[in-house]
Amino acid sequence: MNERFVTSLALSKKLEEAGVPQKSEFYWFQHYSPEGSEGEWAISHHEDGDFEIVEGFTPSAWTSGELGEMLPNEVKDKGGKYYGLQMKKNSLNEWAVYYTRYPAFSDLDLCSARETSEAEARGKLLLHLLTSGLLSVSGDVEEIKGGK
Repeated sequence: MNERFVTSLALSKKLEEAGVPQKSEFYWFQHYSPEGSEGEWAISHHEDGDFEIVEGFTPSAWTSGELGEMLPNEVKDKGGKYYGLQMKKNSLNEWAVYYTRYPAFSDLDLCSARETSEAEARGKLLLHLLTSGLLSVSGDVEEIKGGK
């Protein structure tokens, strides 16, 4: 798996700490030597069965598609204003993922993330929504809900 198609190890760990359930197609896992010393981190498809998923030790390596399923089409800020999800690749070859003001998609953005990897940009936006209270996790990945 090419690392640019999934969230980085650092972001994957932050999403896990923020409470995102660890159910994805790919996971980060750490190789160990026969003597038990820590080795490099790698990405593996869970179906390969070459490692055991252990909470806190094998964070999900989220794809942009999986993150897209978790990001809502719109969010409501604490003042009751709605913002719609937008995404584009800018002239710097970065993915820009953001929530912008309804109804006229003006320059008023609620939050945004810009990265060279689409998965990393979507993951950072999801992390921001969770840590700011605009989204909450209640159970499974499919149950990430808009905040109050």
